[in-house]
Amino acid sequence: MKLKLLAYTTQPGYEDSKDLQEFRKLTKHELGIVKKSVGLGKDSERYDHYKALLFCSKMAGICYMEDDFEHILNESAETSFRRLRQVITSGHHSVFDHVKLTFELSGIPKVLAMFLNNEKDYATSEKSARYTKPEKLTGDQKRIYFEWFETLIPIIRSKYPTLYDESLKKPNAKIKKLAQENARYFISIFEPITTMGYTTSLRQWNYLIYMCEKFIECSDPRDGFSIRAVPYMKEFVKLAKRFQIKGLVPLGRNRNLSLIGDPAYFDLPDMFSYSYQTSFYASYACFAQVQRHRSESCFIYNTEDVGFYVPEIIRSNEQLTAKWLQDAKKVMHLYPQGKLIKIVQTGNIDTFIMKYCERCCGSAQLETMRNEVDIANKFVKLSPYGYKILEETHGHTAKCQFEHGFCARKCMLGSNQYDRVI
Repeated sequence: MKLKLLAYTTQPGYEDSKDLQEFRKLTKHELGIVKKSVGLGKDSERYDHYKALLFCSKMAGICYMEDDFEHILNESAETSFRRLRQVITSGHHSVFDHVKLTFELSGIPKVLAMFLNNEKDYATSEKSARYTKPEKLTGDQKRIYFEWFETLIPIIRSKYPTLYDESLKKPNAKIKKLAQENARYFISIFEPITTMGYTTSLRQWNYLIYMCEKFIECSDPRDGFSIRAVPYMKEFVKLAKRFQIKGLVPLGRNRNLSLIGDPAYFDLPDMFSYSYQTSFYASYACFAQVQRHRSESCFIYNTEDVGFYVPEIIRSNEQLTAKWLQDAKKVMHLYPQGKLIKIVQTGNIDTFIMKYCERCCGSAQLETMRNEVDIANKFVKLSPYGYKILEETHGHTAKCQFEHGFCARKCMLGSNQYDRVI
């Protein structure tokens, strides 16, 4: 696993100022909150904890300033230092959200990306397992993945011949992408082959470190999921600590990673009014797409022996379905992306409509789209505000047909994309 800082927020006015030099000396001498500036290599820019903290202290000064912000910019280093110490110890940590850090995380497992992506304050750009081949697979995963990749190509082309486009340099490109998307169901969520760009605030980065350490400390040594997750979590924390601010931890220290649901909520009933909560069974791969709409909240339960997702395009073929499930058993102990889990999704009708307008599309995974349509139907049937969905969708299941629908490219089956089987 590798972690590299790509960019961060700076305050240009303090590049070489005398105040910054004094502030560095003062904090290092009196507080010892932070370690020395972290070097990122000979040719890389140096991330400076002191510069970041000074900027946050200035921003905190806005809340109670009697003059204008120019006065705060020109205040003494001693004044900035005292305010910094106060906001750290008081828990007024929102000011540390003004500094953003962008990292490249490479060689990480999908499960770590899922943990990070389930927290709210972030932006992520993740290498897609739907549209790229995993080159570093070994053993049964590699053999099964590439066998099904080759098997699915002619099946998809036969069902959807228009996807073969002779005008393209690679006529089979669209078909191969769909084959990759479905073959990846056999890849473990613990396989360290994922790369992602991840941006979050200085505060959230420190909170993530705290929550990961708490997960490690409280993990159940009898739980197979935790046994596999903890080593990667420890490796991540070790790398992340280079950018840690001592004392910047959640007030009350009652925050936990939100990916794994509390057992108390396992039997949470469906509820549809303005707010809603519902649960369904789907694959890890589906959840990874469901969770990334940050206006809503999702969490999972790693249920045992629930089953494995079977692509609809092969379900009518008993021989292929049997082969698919037989191969699934060979990798089930590795927690493959196709393993079915219980997903709980919560929000309100407005956040759901925003999500629905993105996920009702041929570009979304079929599994994801089907589940979101099911939830929309429950809203219409059970919520007194379900008419809001009908006003937006006009009863359609393709966003290009919605009231405010827009799509920059054609879906595989256009407005009939709900009826696709791949």
